[in-house]
Amino acid sequence: MGTMTGHDVPPAALVAVAAALVAAVLAARRGRRSPKGEESRTKQAKRRRNRRKLDPKDCLVQRFDLRPSPCPDAPKKPLPLAGRTFVVKDNIKVAGFKTGNGVFTPTEMTERMETSWWKHLGRGGHGVVDGKSADCVQKLLDLGARGVGKAKLDQLAISIEGENDLLGTPVNPVSSSLIPGGSSSGSAVAVGSGLCDFAIGTDTCGSTRIPAACCGVFGMRPTISAVSTRGVVPLAPTFDTVGWFARDPALLRAVGKGLLSSNPKYLDDEPPQRVKKVLIADDLFAFCEPNEELGATTRMVASVAARKMLGSAHVAHVKVGNFLNKQCGPELRPWKQKLIAASADGMRGATSVEEALDAVALAGRFLVIHEMAETYRPWCKNVKDGRDALGPTCRERLDRAMETLCTEEDVEMAIKARVSVGEALNDALSKGKVLVLPAMPVAPIKKDLPKDEVDQWRTKVFRAVVLASFAGLPQATIPMGMSADKKVPLSVSIIGSRGSDALVLDAVHAIAPLITEAFEAAMHSRKSERRSKKARRKKKTENGTNAKMSSQQNSPSETNSNGSLSPEDEAAVTRLKDKGNDAFRAGRFYEAVQLYSRAIEFNEGQYMPVLYSNRAMAYLKLGNFVMAERDCSSGLAMDPMNVKALLRRGTARAYLSQFENALGDFERVLDVEPGNIQAAQEINRIKMAFSTPEYVA
Repeated sequence: MGTMTGHDVPPAALVAVAAALVAAVLAARRGRRSPKGEESRTKQAKRRRNRRKLDPKDCLVQRFDLRPSPCPDAPKKPLPLAGRTFVVKDNIKVAGFKTGNGVFTPTEMTERMETSWWKHLGRGGHGVVDGKSADCVQKLLDLGARGVGKAKLDQLAISIEGENDLLGTPVNPVSSSLIPGGSSSGSAVAVGSGLCDFAIGTDTCGSTRIPAACCGVFGMRPTISAVSTRGVVPLAPTFDTVGWFARDPALLRAVGKGLLSSNPKYLDDEPPQRVKKVLIADDLFAFCEPNEELGATTRMVASVAARKMLGSAHVAHVKVGNFLNKQCGPELRPWKQKLIAASADGMRGATSVEEALDAVALAGRFLVIHEMAETYRPWCKNVKDGRDALGPTCRERLDRAMETLCTEEDVEMAIKARVSVGEALNDALSKGKVLVLPAMPVAPIKKDLPKDEVDQWRTKVFRAVVLASFAGLPQATIPMGMSADKKVPLSVSIIGSRGSDALVLDAVHAIAPLITEAFEAAMHSRKSERRSKKARRKKKTENGTNAKMSSQQNSPSETNSNGSLSPEDEAAVTRLKDKGNDAFRAGRFYEAVQLYSRAIEFNEGQYMPVLYSNRAMAYLKLGNFVMAERDCSSGLAMDPMNVKALLRRGTARAYLSQFENALGDFERVLDVEPGNIQAAQEINRIKMAFSTPEYVA
């Protein structure tokens, strides 16, 4: 055989060789050593961009696609949640996916660690059947919803800040500088950022309600045991519930009624229920910080919305602390004594209302810590590498729970207090009544604050959220909007009696648009007031300049007999006052406030004490007791003998739990008018409320 020369090589082979050489050169230019087995840097960067695009708020640990049950054919009704998407908190079992519980990512999670949640923590009906999703997840799939991912949480779900040392903290969709709230942080952020339609989480002591308030979305904690917790990693089994989030009240209700439909106590086709009475928790609003924004504004908005929904006759203002003192005094006394013993100053200056609420919070915290220690003690003992994987914050809190000394006597006292408080609140809210209170008594804090500031925030928040958890009652969080400075979201919440979950959801659906309307009006009023103050300052400056020029020119200024207002200005004030009075009589209290405010802008004249007193009365009707007290004080500074202003300030102070000052106002009325019946009645009412020495502040 002869040798094959270049002329003898087939053309096809030459083309193939050339193509291979070109491919090799291009691959080298793109930084690839081999066309097989390795991804290009371009593809990796693209994948990272896609991840950021799919999860811009860093709230998920895993994405997936859980297909729902197929919709029935027409003419049958479609499934109630068909077309909706949801994410699942990563302490809830999803078949085929690992449960990290805020400690591990899916890639880090081992089969042994996955099994450890159910083997060592599977108590109180929280266990899981191999290969099956949690009952709540399966129910949502059966209702037509599609699962799209697993959400981040605080490690072991034992914190309420929403920060995770190891997996990263989800970004609050309202403000990236604020904490998202926890422990169901990823679920709330996913809903708030529009990543899904709704989400499920858990709520032991606020883990759904707090992130809902921090992220400006709706959130619901159901009655204890109303929704199955099988397949949920336990924390404190007698407090644990499955909660859910949504951006609008209609979807919150649809998800809730779907989850509740597995419980025979709830009927799928039950018509919407109507609230018969709304109780406003004045003392809890008064404890908010800062009071003017978080307390006074939210209380006023809630009061206005409730009156629009039911009418004034079906809205009452109550003191939860006084109620608990009277109904549960003997059961709370040991916990008050513990508080006094633990306090360096013996709780000097604390009112009986504060003592009652703090006693409930202490007993509730004690029981939660006791159950958490009992739940996790076997896990810490048998899964040491799991404990070692915890971040410093979680490990410290878990160790503190393990070291807390819980005697049988203490546990028995806490259970007695829990039963007493639960029965008292449940009876008070029976027959269609709901309690309106702050969702959180303090604003969401910034991320990465020092430990002592975070602990102070946790203590204050716990006082508000513990009531529903301790009593086993349903509670929903309702967002209002952003504060006047646009820095923090504001929310209120509603508590119902046990088993009234459907009523609470229907109440949220009915009152939410009214709350939004009232809140927008309140923000508009605050803006108008700020503009009025600015105008008054400007006018005062101009008047001073004009007066100086007038005196220099020795020309008399145009004034009325009082030496303050011109006849035209006085006529304008009179017209505005009369219009304000007409609006007040017609029940248009917001309009009355605005008209009186416009009259006050003149800032001079004989009508000023009357205008302040009238505006204070309008504020009282709106439930804004802080502004009512302030206006009365302004009017009394000009006319100290104004009986109406004294009566109205006394009323405002009583609602603000400033009972000593309120008594002083009513007694001053009797000094001016000894026969004033209203003042005498108010004095007797306050003294009777505190006639028992045990409850005297």
